[in-house]
Amino acid sequence: MLQAKKVKQLASEIGFSACGLAPAGPVAEERAAELRQWLVEGCHADMAYLENHVEKRLNPCLLVDGAQTVVSVAVNYYSDQVPAPSSTQWRLARYAYGTDYHEVVKGMLHRLLELLGPEAGEGSRAFVDTAPVDEKYWARRCGLGWQGRNSQLIIPQAGSYFFLGELILTGKCDEYDDFMPNRCGTCRRCVEACPTGALRDDGLLDARRCLSYLTIEHRGPLPTEESRRM
Repeated sequence: MLQAKKVKQLASEIGFSACGLAPAGPVAEERAAELRQWLVEGCHADMAYLENHVEKRLNPCLLVDGAQTVVSVAVNYYSDQVPAPSSTQWRLARYAYGTDYHEVVKGMLHRLLELLGPEAGEGSRAFVDTAPVDEKYWARRCGLGWQGRNSQLIIPQAGSYFFLGELILTGKCDEYDDFMPNRCGTCRRCVEACPTGALRDDGLLDARRCLSYLTIEHRGPLPTEESRRM
């Protein structure tokens, strides 16, 4: 059986900023209803892949046969070494500086899986944003932080500058973490600051209004109003 303290110690030694564990199983009913309604409303814009494999996204046991444990990890990507944009340069997101996070974080997860050895269980797998895993839900379920009104995971004393990843293990653990209470309180500064009103005030995002979506995922012309506000 896996020891939670050992898993977290190894994760820290590898370079993960946070690590938590939870028993694998269906997400909470309220989260399942929330996700389904969000899709019905079309808030995922034209990211059709989010409509695929919804049942697997809502239950990792359908993604990995014999799943017993979800290990959620976070890697801080904040850096002060980001050049200040000039009037002739584009402003780039901090996460875009450096090597592709899919490769970096998955490599770290494979290393953690290797160090856990046979106790991790046969058939265990690593995931980084390329499979139907409800990453922010599991980060919350594993006690890493809470989902703020900015729709992002917020880790205490560290904010939202994190990549997330998961190990879905077929081995059991001696103890598991639990949800962290939401600490946003009555603060709405992120909602009020969002230039296009993409933040819905309920912790969810309307991608159709989001400048990040429009400049990365969207393949058509920028909507006039959002373009003006960029």
